Amino acid sequence: MCFANATRIDFDGKIEYVKFDCEVAKCAGDPASEDEFLERVCAGGGCEVVVTKEVPVTGELIARFPASVKLLVEGGTGFNNIDLAAATARGITVCNCPNYSTAAVAQLVVTFALNFSASLHSQMRMLQAGDRSNFTQRLQVQIVNNVWCVNMHMKIERKRKSI
Repeated sequence: MCFANATRIDFDGKIEYVKFDCEVAKCAGDPASEDEFLERVCAGGGCEVVVTKEVPVTGELIARFPASVKLLVEGGTGFNNIDLAAATARGITVCNCPNYSTAAVAQLVVTFALNFSASLHSQMRMLQAGDRSNFTQRLQVQIVNNVWCVNMHMKIERKRKSI
């Protein structure tokens, strides 16, 4: 198995390569050229599995892969960097990691929704400029309005119960 750019895949150093039941070649950094990429794939007589992340894998490069390569893994969610037709023509299976960042993306969406609904960005700009009017005017008005609404709701509820 060849991790063609292990540094990008194992960015936090938590992959336990010893758990793989095969010889693992870990190449640090992105390959500088297709020739360097090919050297990594061919090291040790050629590997069966090539794992890469966000590195272009062109048809010309795939055509030069050794016959030992059977699986090409993109360590992310997309395939846009891999020539799928060339891999298919060589009988190389291509797969990705579809759940690679699902939780992180969901968290980011919720963060953005909260940010935009609270106008956090504009409030931060106002604070940086020394403008605290958002807190002294707008938020105080919102608090007063909310208290008024709660007070009215309580009055209506009391009236409803008395009927």
